[in-house]
Amino acid sequence: MLVELMTPMTLEVTLAVQRELEARAAEMDRLRRQHIERTRHDAELARRRYMKIDPDNRLVADTLEAEWNEKLRLHTDVVEDYERRAPEEAPALDAETQQRVRDLAEQFPRIWSDARIDVRERKRRQWRRCAASSRRLMTATGRWCRSSPAC
Repeated sequence: MLVELMTPMTLEVTLAVQRELEARAAEMDRLRRQHIERTRHDAELARRRYMKIDPDNRLVADTLEAEWNEKLRLHTDVVEDYERRAPEEAPALDAETQQRVRDLAEQFPRIWSDARIDVRERKRRQWRRCAASSRRLMTATGRWCRSSPAC
């Protein structure tokens, strides 16, 4: 069962999904960087407005200073969030790793049926396969049934 699932075609599909995830991560990174740039620009505009105000107009100056400080705080938070999330992003699979995955898929049936594998290990694998294919559930009445809608 596992040998049947580990084909080069299924791994190609998996690698295609990985590429799609990498593209989405790159798009998210681009959007985050744009957000950082917008908050930096907003903070700069707030600074300019504050610098242009007449010092005698203290009420307006205090309001503009508070606005500038808020924009700076927001920009700092956005930058910190970006820097915190950057290492968390999934690293992309390079071409060499993708080729190693393809090679493994081609070699997997041979490795799986290698005669040097201990008989106990083969039985354990067979038992796991059997258990996975014939899952059973106990109903409320105490009867065992297969985990299918027909139960």
